Amino acid sequence: MREWLFVFLGIDPALVRGTVRNWSLEFAGMITPFFAALLIVSLCVFAWFLYRSQTNISKPRRITLAVLRGLWMSLLVLIAMQPTLVLTMTGVSRPTMVVLIDSSRSMAVRDLGQEESIGARRSRASEVEKVTNAADSSLLKEIANTHDIRVMRFDTTATEMEPEAAYVASGVESRMADALLSAGRAAGSGGAVLLMSDGRQTGDQNALQAAQQIAQLPVTVYVLGVGTTNPTDASVVSIDVPELGFTGEKVTPTVRLMTRGLSGRSFDVLLEIGGKQVASKSVNVARDGTIDVQMEFVAGVPMDQPLVARIVPQKSSAAGLEDVAAENDTLSRPWQVVDRKIRVLIAEELPRYEYRFLSEILARDKRLTTKLYLGSADTSLATAPDSPFVAQFPADAVSLGEYDLIVLGDLDPAR
Repeated sequence: MREWLFVFLGIDPALVRGTVRNWSLEFAGMITPFFAALLIVSLCVFAWFLYRSQTNISKPRRITLAVLRGLWMSLLVLIAMQPTLVLTMTGVSRPTMVVLIDSSRSMAVRDLGQEESIGARRSRASEVEKVTNAADSSLLKEIANTHDIRVMRFDTTATEMEPEAAYVASGVESRMADALLSAGRAAGSGGAVLLMSDGRQTGDQNALQAAQQIAQLPVTVYVLGVGTTNPTDASVVSIDVPELGFTGEKVTPTVRLMTRGLSGRSFDVLLEIGGKQVASKSVNVARDGTIDVQMEFVAGVPMDQPLVARIVPQKSSAAGLEDVAAENDTLSRPWQVVDRKIRVLIAEELPRYEYRFLSEILARDKRLTTKLYLGSADTSLATAPDSPFVAQFPADAVSLGEYDLIVLGDLDPAR
C-alpha cells in the first residue's frame, strides 16, 4: 500500500527507508484554507447558475457540465494553494561510501620493491585491484558493515563500475579534483569518499579552488596512497641543436635529462629523425639530477623532419626502466637538412666597422654564400671575377627571394 502511494506521488520507494509514523497535508501557497473553501463554493455556485440558464440543453447534461466546470475550477484553486504531503518517518539510514580509484596510466607502474625481476613486481593498479576485488578483503568488509559501497574509477572523468570488475590503468590524464567533486555528489549528505591514487594529477582546475569546493560538500574524504615515496622517473628536458643542418655535416646536439630515483642505474638515449635512429648513447646515472648527454651524428639527405630524443631501457637490463611519467621520456625539435649553401645579402651605404666585421665573419663560413651591396661604392666592383659585390639592391620580390637572409644596414633612404 505504501509503495503504491509513493509511486503515485512520484517518490522512489527505494529512497524512503524506515516506518511512516505520521503524515500531514500542508499548504505553501498564499491562499488560506478558509478563503480557498469560500472561493470553491462561490465558483461551484457560479457554474450552477451559468448552466441553469441554458434551456436548450437537457437537465442531466446541464448538471454534468456544471459539476465538471466546478471540479475544474476547484482544482485550479487547490493547485494555487501548493499542497505538500509531509511524512514523518523513523528508521536507520546507511550512508554511502564511494571508493574512487585512479585509472590513469601512472597506476600501471611497477614500483621498485624487494623483487629482483620486473615481471615479479605488481603494478599499482594490481595492488588496488587486489584490495577491491579480493573475496576476503577486510577493508571492503569493514566498510560494508556501516556503509553502502559504490565504486568509481577516474582519469579524465569519473565513471561508476562494478566492485568486482577489473580495470585497465590507461588514462592519459588524472583529473583528481574533478573526480572528487563527482564522487562527493554521488556519496550524498553524510556519505564518504575513499580515494585510491598515486597522487599524480594533470589537467585539473586550480587546486585551491577545487579544495574549497570539495570542502563545501557534506562528505568525509579518506585517502589511501598507492605507490612509492621514491618514484623513479627519467625525462628529456631539452635538445640543444641548431634548427638547420647541412648534408654531410657532423651534428653534435646536447640532450639534457632529469632523473629521479634512478641513481646507480643505466638506460639509453636515442636520437631519431623521421622514425629512423641516427645516434644512441648509454647513460649511467651516478647521481640523480640534471644530466647533459653529448650526441653525435652526420646529417644525411635533405629533409624537414623533427629531431626526436627518446629514453629507452637498455637491452641488457633485466630490470628494465620503471618510469612514473612515460609521457616525458620523449622530446622533439624542428630539424631541417639542406644540401646547398645559405644565401646572404648584406646591404650598407658606407663601409662602416659593423659592415666590415660582419662581412668578414660570414665570408669565412663555408656553409654560406655571402653577397655585398655597398651603396657608396663604384658599380664596377661587381664586375670583377669572383666578386662578392652586387651592382644594385634587389628591385623586386623575385630578386629578394633569391636570398635566405638579408641584413639591412644604414642605407640612404633616397635610394
